[in-house]
Amino acid sequence: MRFLRNPILITRILFVLITCLIGYWVGRGLAPGRGPEYLAWTFLIAIAFLVFEVSTNIISSKKILLASAGLTFGLVVAWFIYPTIPPTIFGDQNIEDSQLKSRIICNLLFGYFGLFSRSSTRTDSVFHG
Repeated sequence: MRFLRNPILITRILFVLITCLIGYWVGRGLAPGRGPEYLAWTFLIAIAFLVFEVSTNIISSKKILLASAGLTFGLVVAWFIYPTIPPTIFGDQNIEDSQLKSRIICNLLFGYFGLFSRSSTRTDSVFHG
């Protein structure tokens, strides 16, 4: 149970699990029987990303963890803000298309802002070590 105290290890495990779940959903959505096949492919891709991330050591694990926390915070803020954009701003007749465009724009802007605001400043404010 000692590994539960390492937030970097938990983040990596959650990354692999969430990636596999998304791969299964995408495969099942494309064809009902392709979920396990896509799950296997996404598992291999996630492990390859982890091996690449661990072997490079270019970015510290603390910065990666803080950047992912900032990205999550930015996406949560975008989730609350995109409904406030009026649907007529894009000139579409279909309200659902306008909301989709506003959601994409908000996710990109606020996700980017959250990602780089946490990864570039105060890296030692959460973890002292």
